[in-house]
Amino acid sequence: MLSTLSRFLKYTGLPFATLVLVAGMGCLEPGSTPLGPQNSPASLPEDAVIITLSGPELGLVATRLDESRPLFETTVLFCGFDPASGFRAEPIFRFDAGGFEPVISGVEFAKLIPGFPDPSTEEPWLGDNPDLGRDIQVLVWRLPALGYGTEFLTRLAEIPGAYPITDTPTMLESGTSGVDLPPDSVAAWIAAGDTVNLAFEYLDALSEDGVIRLHSMRSDSTATVLQITPFSTNEAVQSREAVDDGLAAEKLDTGADFQERFFLATGVGRDAHLALNLPEDLRDSEVILVRAVLSFWPDSSGLFGMSPRDREDNDIGGLYLNEGGLTLELRAVDDSEPGSAGIEEGTVLESALALFEEHFTYEEGEGSSQLSATRLKEPFLLPLTRWVQDWMNGDDENHGISLRLRGEEERLRQVEWHLDPADPELAPKLEIIYVRRPDFD
Repeated sequence: MLSTLSRFLKYTGLPFATLVLVAGMGCLEPGSTPLGPQNSPASLPEDAVIITLSGPELGLVATRLDESRPLFETTVLFCGFDPASGFRAEPIFRFDAGGFEPVISGVEFAKLIPGFPDPSTEEPWLGDNPDLGRDIQVLVWRLPALGYGTEFLTRLAEIPGAYPITDTPTMLESGTSGVDLPPDSVAAWIAAGDTVNLAFEYLDALSEDGVIRLHSMRSDSTATVLQITPFSTNEAVQSREAVDDGLAAEKLDTGADFQERFFLATGVGRDAHLALNLPEDLRDSEVILVRAVLSFWPDSSGLFGMSPRDREDNDIGGLYLNEGGLTLELRAVDDSEPGSAGIEEGTVLESALALFEEHFTYEEGEGSSQLSATRLKEPFLLPLTRWVQDWMNGDDENHGISLRLRGEEERLRQVEWHLDPADPELAPKLEIIYVRRPDFD
Protein backbone atom coordinates (compact mmCIF):
# COMPACT_ATOMS: atom_id res chain seq x y z
CA MET A 1 0.00 0.00 0.00
CA LEU A 2 2.72 2.50 1.01
CA SER A 3 4.85 1.45 -1.93
CA THR A 4 1.99 2.12 -4.31
CA LEU A 5 1.25 5.44 -2.61
CA SER A 6 4.92 6.45 -2.79
CA ARG A 7 5.02 5.74 -6.52
CA PHE A 8 1.81 7.82 -6.96
CA LEU A 9 3.31 10.77 -5.07
CA LYS A 10 6.51 10.54 -7.05
CA TYR A 11 4.70 10.93 -10.37
CA THR A 12 2.11 13.46 -9.24
CA GLY A 13 4.45 15.67 -7.22
CA LEU A 14 1.88 15.92 -4.39
CA PRO A 15 3.20 16.07 -0.81
CA PHE A 16 2.00 13.16 1.33
CA ALA A 17 0.35 15.53 3.88
CA THR A 18 -1.68 17.19 1.12
CA LEU A 19 -2.99 13.86 -0.11
CA VAL A 20 -3.99 12.81 3.41
CA LEU A 21 -5.78 16.15 3.89
CA VAL A 22 -7.74 15.80 0.66
CA ALA A 23 -8.63 12.18 1.44
CA GLY A 24 -9.82 13.17 4.88
CA MET A 25 -12.05 15.89 3.46
CA GLY A 26 -13.49 13.48 0.93
CA CYS A 27 -15.71 11.94 3.59
CA LEU A 28 -17.61 15.27 3.74
CA GLU A 29 -18.69 14.95 0.12
CA PRO A 30 -21.34 15.06 -1.39
CA GLY A 31 -25.10 14.94 -0.69
CA SER A 32 -27.45 17.03 1.42
CA THR A 33 -26.20 16.36 4.95
CA PRO A 34 -26.17 19.35 7.34
CA LEU A 35 -23.18 21.67 7.35
CA GLY A 36 -21.09 23.24 10.08
CA PRO A 37 -18.52 21.90 12.52
CA GLN A 38 -21.20 20.95 15.05
CA ASN A 39 -23.11 18.54 12.80
CA SER A 40 -20.95 17.58 9.82
CA PRO A 41 -20.56 13.87 9.12
CA ALA A 42 -16.86 14.22 9.92
CA SER A 43 -14.74 16.72 11.82
CA LEU A 44 -13.63 19.68 9.78
CA PRO A 45 -9.90 20.36 9.49
CA GLU A 46 -8.71 22.76 12.18
CA ASP A 47 -7.70 25.36 9.60
CA ALA A 48 -10.98 25.16 7.66
CA VAL A 49 -12.56 28.50 6.78
CA ILE A 50 -16.35 28.83 6.72
CA ILE A 51 -17.85 31.71 4.73
CA THR A 52 -21.57 32.46 4.96
CA LEU A 53 -23.04 34.88 2.42
CA SER A 54 -26.59 36.24 2.60
CA GLY A 55 -28.46 39.42 1.79
CA PRO A 56 -26.58 42.00 -0.30
CA GLU A 57 -23.32 40.03 -0.02
CA LEU A 58 -24.93 37.04 -1.69
CA GLY A 59 -26.59 39.26 -4.29
CA LEU A 60 -29.15 36.57 -5.09
CA VAL A 61 -31.48 37.38 -7.98
CA ALA A 62 -34.23 34.93 -8.97
CA THR A 63 -35.65 35.25 -12.47
CA ARG A 64 -38.82 33.36 -13.31
CA LEU A 65 -38.67 31.29 -16.46
CA ASP A 66 -41.75 30.29 -18.44
CA GLU A 67 -41.92 26.98 -20.22
CA SER A 68 -44.87 25.72 -22.21
CA ARG A 69 -45.97 22.30 -21.01
CA PRO A 70 -49.18 20.62 -22.15
CA LEU A 71 -51.60 19.83 -19.37
CA PHE A 72 -53.67 17.19 -21.09
CA GLU A 73 -52.54 14.13 -19.20
CA THR A 74 -53.68 15.28 -15.78
CA THR A 75 -56.16 13.27 -13.72
CA VAL A 76 -57.64 16.41 -12.17
CA LEU A 77 -59.18 19.41 -13.92
CA PHE A 78 -59.52 22.91 -12.48
CA CYS A 79 -61.59 26.01 -13.06
CA GLY A 80 -60.99 29.39 -11.45
CA PHE A 81 -58.23 31.62 -10.17
CA ASP A 82 -56.20 31.13 -7.00
CA PRO A 83 -54.55 34.43 -5.96
CA ALA A 84 -52.30 32.73 -3.40
CA SER A 85 -50.47 30.69 -6.03
CA GLY A 86 -51.31 32.64 -9.20
CA PHE A 87 -52.82 29.64 -11.01
CA ARG A 88 -55.66 30.36 -13.44
CA ALA A 89 -57.31 27.46 -15.24
CA GLU A 90 -60.24 26.70 -17.55
CA PRO A 91 -61.17 23.08 -18.35
CA ILE A 92 -61.61 21.73 -21.88
CA PHE A 93 -63.61 18.66 -22.93
CA ARG A 94 -63.66 16.83 -26.26
CA PHE A 95 -66.78 14.87 -27.24
CA ASP A 96 -67.63 12.59 -30.16
CA ALA A 97 -71.10 13.85 -31.01
CA GLY A 98 -71.32 11.30 -33.82
CA GLY A 99 -71.58 8.61 -31.18
CA PHE A 100 -75.14 9.59 -30.25
CA GLU A 101 -78.02 7.53 -31.63
CA PRO A 102 -80.07 9.47 -34.22
CA VAL A 103 -82.80 11.59 -32.60
CA ILE A 104 -86.06 11.51 -34.53
CA SER A 105 -88.07 14.05 -32.54
CA GLY A 106 -85.20 16.51 -32.14
CA VAL A 107 -83.19 17.69 -29.12
CA GLU A 108 -85.26 19.46 -26.46
CA PHE A 109 -82.53 19.91 -23.82
CA ALA A 110 -78.76 19.62 -23.96
CA LYS A 111 -76.43 19.89 -20.99
CA LEU A 112 -72.77 19.78 -20.15
CA ILE A 113 -72.55 18.05 -16.77
CA PRO A 114 -69.19 18.27 -14.98
CA GLY A 115 -68.07 15.52 -12.65
CA PHE A 116 -67.29 16.80 -9.14
CA PRO A 117 -65.32 15.05 -6.40
CA ASP A 118 -67.38 13.58 -3.60
CA PRO A 119 -66.64 15.65 -0.45
CA SER A 120 -67.48 12.68 1.76
CA THR A 121 -64.60 10.62 0.33
CA GLU A 122 -62.08 13.13 -1.01
CA GLU A 123 -59.88 13.58 2.07
CA PRO A 124 -58.18 15.63 3.38
CA TRP A 125 -60.63 18.33 2.29
CA LEU A 126 -63.48 17.18 4.56
CA GLY A 127 -63.61 20.41 6.53
CA ASP A 128 -62.60 22.74 3.72
CA ASN A 129 -63.54 21.24 0.39
CA PRO A 130 -62.58 23.80 -2.28
CA ASP A 131 -65.11 22.39 -4.72
CA LEU A 132 -68.15 23.38 -2.69
CA GLY A 133 -69.49 26.80 -1.80
CA ARG A 134 -67.35 28.61 -4.37
CA ASP A 135 -69.18 31.06 -6.60
CA ILE A 136 -67.50 30.24 -9.91
CA GLN A 137 -69.40 31.67 -12.88
CA VAL A 138 -68.75 30.31 -16.38
CA LEU A 139 -69.79 30.47 -20.01
CA VAL A 140 -69.44 27.53 -22.41
CA TRP A 141 -67.16 27.99 -25.41
CA ARG A 142 -66.59 25.92 -28.52
CA LEU A 143 -62.97 25.59 -29.55
CA PRO A 144 -61.46 24.60 -32.92
CA ALA A 145 -59.55 21.35 -33.41
CA LEU A 146 -56.55 21.34 -31.11
CA GLY A 147 -53.33 19.40 -30.79
CA TYR A 148 -54.13 18.35 -27.24
CA GLY A 149 -50.84 16.57 -26.77
CA THR A 150 -48.57 19.31 -28.07
CA GLU A 151 -50.16 22.75 -27.81
CA PHE A 152 -49.93 24.91 -24.70
CA LEU A 153 -53.06 26.95 -24.07
CA THR A 154 -53.60 30.02 -21.95
CA ARG A 155 -56.93 31.84 -21.97
CA LEU A 156 -59.80 30.62 -24.17
CA ALA A 157 -60.34 34.10 -25.59
CA GLU A 158 -56.79 34.04 -27.00
CA ILE A 159 -57.37 30.87 -29.05
CA PRO A 160 -58.05 31.73 -32.73
CA GLY A 161 -61.42 30.50 -33.86
CA ALA A 162 -62.85 29.97 -30.35
CA TYR A 163 -66.24 31.48 -29.53
CA PRO A 164 -68.88 31.30 -26.74
CA ILE A 165 -72.00 29.22 -27.44
CA THR A 166 -73.86 30.33 -24.30
CA ASP A 167 -74.62 33.92 -23.28
CA THR A 168 -75.94 33.43 -19.73
CA PRO A 169 -73.42 32.92 -16.93
CA THR A 170 -73.89 29.72 -14.94
CA MET A 171 -72.51 28.83 -11.52
CA LEU A 172 -70.56 25.57 -11.37
CA GLU A 173 -72.05 23.73 -8.45
CA SER A 174 -71.81 20.13 -7.33
CA GLY A 175 -75.07 18.21 -7.40
CA THR A 176 -76.81 20.42 -9.98
CA SER A 177 -78.14 19.35 -13.34
CA GLY A 178 -75.26 20.90 -15.26
CA VAL A 179 -74.89 23.77 -17.70
CA ASP A 180 -77.48 24.28 -20.46
CA LEU A 181 -76.29 24.20 -24.09
CA PRO A 182 -78.14 25.45 -27.23
CA PRO A 183 -80.24 22.43 -28.34
CA ASP A 184 -80.11 23.41 -32.04
CA SER A 185 -76.31 23.57 -32.01
CA VAL A 186 -76.01 20.16 -30.35
CA ALA A 187 -78.51 18.66 -32.81
CA ALA A 188 -76.41 19.99 -35.68
CA TRP A 189 -73.23 18.44 -34.20
CA ILE A 190 -74.98 15.08 -33.91
CA ALA A 191 -76.34 15.24 -37.47
CA ALA A 192 -72.88 16.12 -38.84
CA GLY A 193 -71.10 13.52 -36.72
CA ASP A 194 -68.81 16.24 -35.35
CA THR A 195 -66.09 15.92 -32.76
CA VAL A 196 -66.44 19.05 -30.64
CA ASN A 197 -64.20 20.77 -28.10
CA LEU A 198 -66.13 22.51 -25.32
CA ALA A 199 -64.71 24.55 -22.46
CA PHE A 200 -65.79 26.50 -19.39
CA GLU A 201 -64.72 30.14 -19.54
CA TYR A 202 -64.00 31.41 -16.03
CA LEU A 203 -65.64 34.83 -15.60
CA ASP A 204 -63.27 36.79 -13.37
CA ALA A 205 -65.53 39.79 -12.81
CA LEU A 206 -68.53 37.69 -11.74
CA SER A 207 -66.74 35.01 -9.71
CA GLU A 208 -65.13 34.69 -6.31
CA ASP A 209 -61.42 34.04 -6.19
CA GLY A 210 -60.81 30.35 -5.83
CA VAL A 211 -60.40 27.14 -7.77
CA ILE A 212 -62.75 24.20 -8.05
CA ARG A 213 -61.72 20.69 -9.00
CA LEU A 214 -63.47 18.58 -11.63
CA HIS A 215 -62.94 14.94 -12.50
CA SER A 216 -61.00 14.14 -15.62
CA MET A 217 -61.79 11.23 -17.92
CA ARG A 218 -58.51 9.74 -16.61
CA SER A 219 -59.75 9.62 -13.02
CA ASP A 220 -61.58 6.70 -11.45
CA SER A 221 -64.77 8.67 -10.90
CA THR A 222 -67.51 9.85 -13.25
CA ALA A 223 -66.12 12.32 -15.76
CA THR A 224 -67.86 15.24 -17.44
CA VAL A 225 -70.64 14.18 -19.84
CA LEU A 226 -72.60 15.70 -22.70
CA GLN A 227 -76.28 14.83 -22.24
CA ILE A 228 -79.25 15.24 -24.58
CA THR A 229 -82.98 14.87 -23.93
CA PRO A 230 -85.27 14.36 -26.98
CA PHE A 231 -88.70 15.96 -27.35
CA SER A 232 -90.36 12.56 -27.47
CA THR A 233 -90.67 10.55 -24.28
CA ASN A 234 -90.40 7.44 -26.44
CA GLU A 235 -86.74 8.22 -27.09
CA ALA A 236 -84.16 7.72 -24.38
CA VAL A 237 -82.04 10.40 -22.75
CA GLN A 238 -78.46 9.90 -24.01
CA SER A 239 -75.09 10.79 -22.52
CA ARG A 240 -71.54 10.74 -23.89
CA GLU A 241 -68.40 10.96 -21.77
CA ALA A 242 -65.51 13.09 -22.97
CA VAL A 243 -63.00 11.30 -25.20
CA ASP A 244 -60.27 13.73 -24.10
CA ASP A 245 -59.93 16.64 -21.71
CA GLY A 246 -57.38 19.15 -20.58
CA LEU A 247 -56.77 22.70 -19.42
CA ALA A 248 -56.20 26.18 -20.68
CA ALA A 249 -53.97 27.34 -17.83
CA GLU A 250 -51.54 30.10 -16.93
CA LYS A 251 -49.44 31.30 -14.02
CA LEU A 252 -49.95 34.90 -12.85
CA ASP A 253 -47.24 35.49 -10.25
CA THR A 254 -45.46 38.68 -11.28
CA GLY A 255 -47.26 41.12 -8.97
CA ALA A 256 -46.02 42.79 -5.79
CA ASP A 257 -47.26 39.92 -3.61
CA PHE A 258 -44.78 37.56 -5.26
CA GLN A 259 -41.60 39.63 -4.99
CA GLU A 260 -40.42 38.38 -1.59
CA ARG A 261 -40.76 34.71 -2.47
CA PHE A 262 -39.22 32.43 -5.01
CA PHE A 263 -41.41 29.89 -6.83
CA LEU A 264 -41.16 26.71 -8.83
CA ALA A 265 -44.23 25.12 -10.36
CA THR A 266 -45.29 22.11 -12.39
CA GLY A 267 -48.15 21.87 -14.83
CA VAL A 268 -47.91 25.43 -16.05
CA GLY A 269 -44.13 25.58 -16.09
CA ARG A 270 -42.47 28.01 -13.72
CA ASP A 271 -38.74 27.38 -13.61
CA ALA A 272 -36.13 29.75 -12.20
CA HIS A 273 -32.70 31.14 -12.97
CA LEU A 274 -30.67 32.07 -9.87
CA ALA A 275 -27.78 34.50 -10.16
CA LEU A 276 -25.50 34.98 -7.14
CA ASN A 277 -22.13 36.41 -6.16
CA LEU A 278 -19.11 34.17 -5.62
CA PRO A 279 -16.07 35.56 -3.74
CA GLU A 280 -13.43 36.30 -6.38
CA ASP A 281 -10.58 35.68 -3.93
CA LEU A 282 -11.49 31.97 -3.95
CA ARG A 283 -10.20 31.67 -7.51
CA ASP A 284 -6.81 30.84 -6.10
CA SER A 285 -4.75 27.74 -6.82
CA GLU A 286 -3.88 27.55 -3.12
CA VAL A 287 -7.54 27.14 -2.09
CA ILE A 288 -9.04 23.66 -1.69
CA LEU A 289 -12.84 23.63 -1.61
CA VAL A 290 -14.49 21.33 0.92
CA ARG A 291 -18.13 22.20 0.50
CA ALA A 292 -20.50 24.82 -1.05
CA VAL A 293 -24.24 24.73 -0.36
CA LEU A 294 -27.02 27.23 -0.99
CA SER A 295 -29.88 26.95 1.54
CA PHE A 296 -33.50 28.12 1.31
CA TRP A 297 -36.32 28.16 3.84
CA PRO A 298 -39.88 27.43 2.67
CA ASP A 299 -42.47 30.04 3.52
CA SER A 300 -45.18 29.41 6.11
CA SER A 301 -47.11 26.99 3.90
CA GLY A 302 -44.41 26.13 1.40
CA LEU A 303 -46.68 24.25 -0.98
CA PHE A 304 -49.68 25.05 -3.12
CA GLY A 305 -51.28 22.06 -4.74
CA MET A 306 -54.74 21.98 -6.25
CA SER A 307 -55.47 18.29 -6.29
CA PRO A 308 -57.02 15.72 -3.94
CA ARG A 309 -54.79 14.80 -0.98
CA ASP A 310 -52.16 17.40 -1.80
CA ARG A 311 -52.05 19.06 1.59
CA GLU A 312 -52.70 17.34 4.90
CA ASP A 313 -51.53 20.21 7.10
CA ASN A 314 -51.24 23.70 5.65
CA ASP A 315 -49.17 24.96 8.58
CA ILE A 316 -46.28 22.62 7.91
CA GLY A 317 -46.69 22.05 4.20
CA GLY A 318 -47.30 18.32 4.64
CA LEU A 319 -47.87 16.48 1.38
CA TYR A 320 -49.18 13.08 0.44
CA LEU A 321 -47.22 11.67 -2.47
CA ASN A 322 -49.64 8.98 -3.60
CA GLU A 323 -50.25 10.94 -6.83
CA GLY A 324 -46.59 11.33 -7.73
CA GLY A 325 -43.64 12.96 -6.06
CA LEU A 326 -41.81 16.17 -6.80
CA THR A 327 -38.06 16.40 -7.29
CA LEU A 328 -35.77 19.16 -8.47
CA GLU A 329 -33.38 19.31 -11.42
CA LEU A 330 -30.39 21.60 -10.86
CA ARG A 331 -28.16 22.81 -13.71
CA ALA A 332 -25.22 25.14 -14.17
CA VAL A 333 -26.17 27.70 -16.81
CA ASP A 334 -24.08 27.52 -19.99
CA ASP A 335 -23.74 31.10 -21.22
CA SER A 336 -22.10 29.97 -24.45
CA GLU A 337 -25.52 28.82 -25.64
CA PRO A 338 -27.93 31.57 -26.74
CA GLY A 339 -31.08 32.38 -24.76
CA SER A 340 -32.89 29.53 -23.07
CA ALA A 341 -30.53 26.97 -24.62
CA GLY A 342 -27.95 27.89 -22.00
CA ILE A 343 -30.38 26.90 -19.29
CA GLU A 344 -31.53 23.76 -21.09
CA GLU A 345 -28.06 22.52 -22.04
CA GLY A 346 -26.05 23.47 -18.97
CA THR A 347 -24.26 20.86 -16.90
CA VAL A 348 -26.66 18.81 -14.76
CA LEU A 349 -25.60 19.10 -11.11
CA GLU A 350 -28.56 17.16 -9.69
CA SER A 351 -31.13 15.32 -11.80
CA ALA A 352 -33.66 14.42 -9.08
CA LEU A 353 -32.97 16.19 -5.80
CA ALA A 354 -35.55 15.21 -3.17
CA LEU A 355 -37.60 18.15 -1.85
CA PHE A 356 -39.41 16.34 0.92
CA GLU A 357 -38.64 14.33 4.02
CA GLU A 358 -40.78 11.91 5.99
CA HIS A 359 -43.25 13.43 8.43
CA PHE A 360 -45.98 11.92 10.57
CA THR A 361 -49.24 13.62 11.49
CA TYR A 362 -52.57 12.53 12.96
CA GLU A 363 -56.18 12.65 11.88
CA GLU A 364 -58.43 14.72 14.11
CA GLY A 365 -61.16 13.26 16.29
CA GLU A 366 -61.60 10.20 18.45
CA GLY A 367 -59.50 7.21 17.61
CA SER A 368 -57.19 9.32 15.49
CA SER A 369 -54.67 7.37 13.50
CA GLN A 370 -51.14 8.22 12.46
CA LEU A 371 -50.71 9.18 8.81
CA SER A 372 -47.47 8.79 6.95
CA ALA A 373 -46.81 11.94 4.95
CA THR A 374 -43.89 14.07 3.89
CA ARG A 375 -42.96 17.70 4.35
CA LEU A 376 -40.64 20.16 2.68
CA LYS A 377 -37.09 20.04 3.95
CA GLU A 378 -36.19 22.91 6.26
CA PRO A 379 -33.91 24.29 5.09
CA PHE A 380 -33.66 22.98 1.54
CA LEU A 381 -30.02 22.56 0.50
CA LEU A 382 -28.70 22.96 -3.04
CA PRO A 383 -25.32 21.20 -3.38
CA LEU A 384 -23.11 23.55 -5.40
CA THR A 385 -19.69 22.10 -4.59
CA ARG A 386 -19.06 20.75 -8.09
CA TRP A 387 -20.13 23.99 -9.76
CA VAL A 388 -18.14 26.26 -7.44
CA GLN A 389 -15.09 24.01 -7.78
CA ASP A 390 -15.29 24.24 -11.60
CA TRP A 391 -15.55 28.01 -11.28
CA MET A 392 -12.56 28.15 -8.92
CA ASN A 393 -10.54 26.03 -11.36
CA GLY A 394 -11.47 28.25 -14.29
CA ASP A 395 -13.38 25.42 -15.98
CA ASP A 396 -16.70 27.25 -15.71
CA GLU A 397 -17.94 30.81 -15.33
CA ASN A 398 -20.55 32.11 -12.94
CA HIS A 399 -23.63 32.42 -15.11
CA GLY A 400 -25.91 31.17 -12.37
CA ILE A 401 -27.93 28.01 -11.96
CA SER A 402 -31.35 26.90 -13.19
CA LEU A 403 -33.96 25.02 -11.19
CA ARG A 404 -36.89 22.97 -12.45
CA LEU A 405 -39.48 20.89 -10.65
CA ARG A 406 -40.11 17.39 -11.91
CA GLY A 407 -43.24 15.37 -11.16
CA GLU A 408 -44.44 11.89 -12.00
CA GLU A 409 -47.67 13.53 -13.16
CA GLU A 410 -48.14 16.96 -14.73
CA ARG A 411 -50.40 18.79 -12.29
CA LEU A 412 -50.77 22.33 -11.05
CA ARG A 413 -48.42 22.31 -8.08
CA GLN A 414 -46.12 24.96 -6.69
CA VAL A 415 -43.35 25.09 -4.12
CA GLU A 416 -42.15 28.40 -2.69
CA TRP A 417 -39.24 29.61 -0.61
CA HIS A 418 -38.29 32.89 1.04
CA LEU A 419 -36.23 35.23 -1.13
CA ASP A 420 -36.20 38.50 0.80
CA PRO A 421 -37.95 37.85 4.15
CA ALA A 422 -38.30 40.29 7.02
CA ASP A 423 -36.58 37.75 9.28
CA PRO A 424 -32.90 37.53 8.19
CA GLU A 425 -32.67 34.02 9.66
CA LEU A 426 -34.98 32.83 6.88
CA ALA A 427 -32.99 34.48 4.09
CA PRO A 428 -31.15 32.35 1.51
CA LYS A 429 -27.55 31.62 2.52
CA LEU A 430 -24.52 30.33 0.67
CA GLU A 431 -22.11 28.45 2.93
CA ILE A 432 -18.62 27.76 1.59
CA ILE A 433 -16.04 25.69 3.46
CA TYR A 434 -12.46 25.66 2.25
CA VAL A 435 -8.86 25.18 3.38
CA ARG A 436 -5.58 26.50 2.01
CA ARG A 437 -2.90 24.15 0.78
CA PRO A 438 -0.30 23.48 3.44
CA ASP A 439 2.95 25.38 3.10
CA PHE A 440 5.82 22.86 3.21
CA ASP A 441 8.65 25.35 2.47
